[in-house]
Formats: sequence, structure tokens, C-alpha cells
Amino acid sequence: MREIVDAFILWGGQINMSRKLIGAFVAISLIVALTSMLSYLFIQRIHQSSERLLNHQAEVLTSVARIHSLTESQKGLLFRYLVKPDKALEQELGMVNRQLEEEIVRLSASTLENGVGIEAQSLQESNQTFARLVAKVTDYVHQGKPELASSEAEMWAVPTTDTMSQAAISIQESEQKWMGEAKVANQDRVYATIMILAGASLLALLLAVIIGWLLSRMIVRPMKSLVAAASRIASGDLTGDRIQVRNRDELGKLADAFNEMKENLHGLIRQAGSNAGQVANAAEGLRNHSEKLGGLSEGIAEVIQQIASGSEMQLLNVHQGVSEMENMLVSTAGIENATGIVSDRSMLALEAATAGKHSIGQAMRQMETIRGQMDGLASAVQRLAGRTAHINRTANVISTIARQTNMLALNASIEASRAGIQGKGFAVVAEEVRKLSGQTAQAAGEVGSITDNIRDEMDEVAASTDSGYREVSIGIEIVRQADEAFARIEGAVAEVALQVKETIRRSADMAERSSAASQAMEGIREVTEQTAAGARGVTNSTEEQFASMEEIIASAALLSKEAEELQSRIARFKVE
Repeated sequence: MREIVDAFILWGGQINMSRKLIGAFVAISLIVALTSMLSYLFIQRIHQSSERLLNHQAEVLTSVARIHSLTESQKGLLFRYLVKPDKALEQELGMVNRQLEEEIVRLSASTLENGVGIEAQSLQESNQTFARLVAKVTDYVHQGKPELASSEAEMWAVPTTDTMSQAAISIQESEQKWMGEAKVANQDRVYATIMILAGASLLALLLAVIIGWLLSRMIVRPMKSLVAAASRIASGDLTGDRIQVRNRDELGKLADAFNEMKENLHGLIRQAGSNAGQVANAAEGLRNHSEKLGGLSEGIAEVIQQIASGSEMQLLNVHQGVSEMENMLVSTAGIENATGIVSDRSMLALEAATAGKHSIGQAMRQMETIRGQMDGLASAVQRLAGRTAHINRTANVISTIARQTNMLALNASIEASRAGIQGKGFAVVAEEVRKLSGQTAQAAGEVGSITDNIRDEMDEVAASTDSGYREVSIGIEIVRQADEAFARIEGAVAEVALQVKETIRRSADMAERSSAASQAMEGIREVTEQTAAGARGVTNSTEEQFASMEEIIASAALLSKEAEELQSRIARFKVE
């Protein structure tokens, strides 16, 4: 499992942060939308099934009650016709028989799938038998044979009516049995739907949490590595390994830029330390040469005082002074070249630090964009919670309708009981309607409970979104700390660059003074060769040279001090 998670994180690292956030938002939205749609479809399916059962039972029971009523009415009309034959009663008998035939056909069609075809056929045959009996009785009456008509009616009317009543009762019982089985199946469907919806909701919540966790690992873990490395560099430690970030998004680019900056800074500090040592050595050598030249200048002054006795010795000393000045010029040129290299490296380090700070700024702006998109995700969850509340209100409306239906069924039962034997069938219908309305209210309550559970799970999704928002805020704080560390690095490198520029300026000044001293020594040599012609000019040149030597010694001391200070600043960085 861990290999799968690592592979997914590695794959996600190849995608930029904006696409990762949009993909996570779309995935969570699709999961929530799919769960809501699934809930609505199952609830609608349960509602339609209950309504279909309720309507079917009401239709069948109403049909059975009407058959009972028409059967008794047909029998009563026949006996009234025997007592008082009348054309109107004869027509009414035919009309009632046709109505009964239509009701039987309608009942047969409604109960076709319930296995009551034999009872329906028996009911239809008995009604046709009663129709033939009515035709025979009316024929006897028309022929003036009332006794035969009465005998025929008494023989067949009651048994035929009883047979029809028994068939109707049998159909009613079969229908009630079938309805009971259908109710049980519908209840099982309700329970199965509840389990499916609960499982889908838990799965959606689990997927949302997994997406948030993976997104957090993809963003926060690389940022922690960058902040730790930046803190080490800010403290002067440049010996750490390269930052290993497998992402190829903005964080991966930032890590690559950070590694390149660290390597450039490492090379710069190493080179600056080496050059600072060379500058310090050269400054020390320059100071020694200057002291020697000072001594030589004093010797030249003594030679001038003893010019008559030691002109050859003075000329030798002047040649030595010229040689030392040439050596000093070479040392000065070396110092100027070394400080130039250090200056170039300092500018490269400053540019790298500025680029790193710019990358950190881009990362901070990207994290701000992430936080805005997390706000959008929280708003979508809020809207989904509103839709869930709408479903809950719909379930409440269904429950209210079921209670009203229950009251209507109770009233119908009372009215049926008042009607006596004629309302018995309708009372049964009313009782079944009342039971179905109770079951509908129960199903509506379960739907309300389901929507409450969905709303609770939406709250958990919102909490997970808030957690992701907090993680992004932590990432922004980490980026801000990295930005501060880069600012400190940029300040330190800028300070080193200023020190190097000052060293270059002083080296150039020292080179100018050394050149002036060299020219002065050349003048001394010429004056020494022409000692006999210009002792006064040699004296002036010696004084000028001695003053220049004092300035060179002072500049060499100052250069040595600057080199030591530069070495102390470079020593803050650990490169090995």
C-alpha cells in the first residue's frame, strides 16, 4: 500500500500546483454530487414504489367493494322486479349487470399478475349466469308465467350471488396476501437503500480525506525540506547535501534554484576565503617591503651625507630599492586581480540570492491562490448542505401527506361503518389505505434520517476542508520563513560584496602609491648616477621617497586589517 501511495505522490509531483488543486476540487465535487444524486434516485424509487402499491391496493379494494355492492343491488332489483314487474326495473337490471361486467373486467386486469385468474373467471361466469337468469325471468314475466319466473329466480339468484361474493372475497384475500408480500419486499428495499446510501456516504468521506491527505503531503513535505536547508544556510552552514524534491512543479523548480544558489554561494565563499588569505599575505609582504624601503631611504640619506666617500655604495642601495619597488608593484597587481575575482563571485552570489528570494515570492503567491481555491471548496460544500436540507423538507412534506391520508382513511372508515353492510368493503379499503399511509410516514421518517446522516457527513467534509485550509496556511507561514532566511542570506552576501569593493579600491590606491614610489626610486637612481652634478636634487628626492614610504606602510597596514576583517566574516560560513 505504501508503494502505491509513494507512486501516486511521485506522479502528482509531475503536475503543477494549480492543476493539482483544481483536480482535487473537481474530484471532491464529483464524489459529493454522485452521492447526492444516488440518494435522490433511491429515495425517488422508494417513493414511487410505495405510491404504486398504495394506488393499486386502493383500486383493487374499491373494485371488490363495488362488485359486492352491485351484486347485492342486482339481486335486490331482480326480486323487486318479480314483485312488481316494470320496464324501468328491467332496464335498470340490464344496466347494473353491464356495470358489474365492466367492474369484473377492470378487476381482472388489475389483478392479472397476482395469480387470481381462476377467481376472476368464476366471477365473470357467475355474472353471465345471472344475466341469463335475468333474461329467462323477464321472458317468463312477458309470457305471463310469474310462478315460473319466481321459481327460477329463487333457485338460481341466491346461489349465483353467493358464488360471486365468495369469488370477490377470494380475490380480496389473494390481493391482501400479495400486497403483504409486496410490502415486505418494499421494506427490504428500503433497508437495502439505507445501507447503500450509508456505504456510499462513508466511501465519499473516505475519498475526500484521502485526497486532502495526499495533497497535503505533496505540498507541505517539500516546503519543510526547503525551510530546513534555508535555516542551515542562514546560520552559515553550507556543507549540507542537495535538497531532494521529486516534484516537477513550482516546488521542484524552487528546490532546483535553491540547490544552484547554494552551490554558487559555496564556491563563492571558498574562493573568497582563498583570495582573502592571498590578500592578507600580499599585504604583509607589502608592509615588509615598505619597511625595508624605509630603511633603505634612511641609508640613502646617510649616503648623501657621506657622498664624497661612498657614492658607489649609495648607487648599489638605490638599485636594491628599485628592485624592491618592482616586487611591490607585482604584489600589488596580484592583490588587485584576486580582489577582482572575489568581487565577481560576490555579485554572482548576490544575483543567486535575489533569484531565490523571487522564487520564494512566487511560491507564496501560489500558496495564496491555493487558499482561495480551498475557500471555494468550502462554499461548494455549504451549497450541497443546503440541497440536502431541501431533500429533508421534501421528506417532511411526504410525511405530512401520509398523516393527512391516515386521517382521511379514518374518516372513510367511520363513514363506511355508518353505511352498514353496504360499506363493509369500503371499510376494508379505508383500513388498508390507513396502513399504507402509516408505512409511507415511516418511510418518509427514514428518508429524513438518511438526509440527517448526509448532512452530518457534509459537516465532516467541511471539517476536512477546513483542515486542508489550515495546512495551506501552515505552508504559507513556512514559505514566509524561507523568504526571511533568503533575505538574511542576501544581506550577508551584499555585505561581503561591499567589503570586497572597498578592498579593491584600497588595492588600486596602493598600486598608484607604489607606482609613484617606483618613479621616485628611479629618480633617485638617476640622481645618484649624477651625484656630482646634483646633490641638492638627490636630497629632495630622498625626502619625497621617505614620505611616500610612510604612506605605503600606512596603506599596507590598513589593507592587512581589511583582509583580516574579510576573513573573519567569511569564517562565519562553514564550507567543509
